[in-house]
Amino acid sequence: MKTWIMLAALPIVLTLQIAPLAHAQFGRLGGMLNKTVDGVSNTAKDIGDASKEMMEGPPPEEQRAELQETRTKALAKLYKQDPSLENELASAQGYAVFSNIGINLLLVSTQRGGGILRDNRSGDDIYMSLFSAGGGIGLGVKEYAAIFVFHTDAAINQFATEGWDFSGQADVKAQYKEDGDGAETAVSAMPGTSLYQLTESGLAAQVTLQGTKFWKNSDLN
Repeated sequence: MKTWIMLAALPIVLTLQIAPLAHAQFGRLGGMLNKTVDGVSNTAKDIGDASKEMMEGPPPEEQRAELQETRTKALAKLYKQDPSLENELASAQGYAVFSNIGINLLLVSTQRGGGILRDNRSGDDIYMSLFSAGGGIGLGVKEYAAIFVFHTDAAINQFATEGWDFSGQADVKAQYKEDGDGAETAVSAMPGTSLYQLTESGLAAQVTLQGTKFWKNSDLN
């Protein structure tokens, strides 16, 4: 009888002894799992923040400063190629410079980029956006700079307020022609506007605007 009672009580004793150990083990396991979950959550948050920053791009003040710097470099390269163009730009109603020379790749990924329209009448800078696809401006070129020179009020006003949209046009090209002295001058697909495109090798013989859209950047102005 005593033996039966002892055997019957044994599971209870073992349970009472094992239960605290199991509880402690599960507690440690739970803590480890919580730390793991927290780590995964923090990593996911970091990745999400980084992705958001990449999608939104640098802060506006950094983008404006970078566009100002690329404009300076592009104009210096243009004037070195043809010094007479400095006077042409200065005497025009205004000019716009779109360039990827020395620019952060984030701003020109998937052929998205920006530029600055200088209104010589007021001295104001207007920040513009650019999207190019389907063989448009700057595609397939490591370094490019597109400079638009506006000779009439109508031309610069339209560009500043409405932008240009060649995304739905099959073939829009501007070709250079030679004047009497053999120098090249630009002609444009838009009235009242001259267009120059610089590449690593100098002035391009032809500029394709097909699939390209320009518009005022509401975030930078």
